[in-house]
Amino acid sequence: MNDISATLYDLAAARAHLQPQLASIDAALLALQTRRAEVQAALDKAEKDTRAALLAHVRDTGDLNPHPSVQVRRVQKWAYDKDAVLALALDRGAHQLVRVKRDLDVREFERQLAQGFIHWADAEQVNDIVIAIDTRLGDLLIMEGQS
Repeated sequence: MNDISATLYDLAAARAHLQPQLASIDAALLALQTRRAEVQAALDKAEKDTRAALLAHVRDTGDLNPHPSVQVRRVQKWAYDKDAVLALALDRGAHQLVRVKRDLDVREFERQLAQGFIHWADAEQVNDIVIAIDTRLGDLLIMEGQS
């Protein structure tokens, strides 16, 4: 057997030996990706539920300091019917407010509202609450376990 044939034979042997390992790794990666998606979905739900509970607590009690790891602040935001404003913007030729996919450019709309350039849309500023949770909750778990 010449050198090229020997090299090709070695490659074929390596493929025969390593391909099953790749298949096993691919199956493991797929299982890990599936599990990761499940865990991420559970974490997202837990964070959403926590934010909802905190928001309900703040709205019910007015307590802006419910826990040292939670920051609550009141903010103002615009309240309007996005679909109605989109239709009005199209009717009035305010195309700078409309994205290519026929979606209202909320930032531009709110900027122009704030500057007083738009008087034709039914929008008002309302008070809202923003909640930020400290990302170092692992420390909290350790501290809670010690008490």
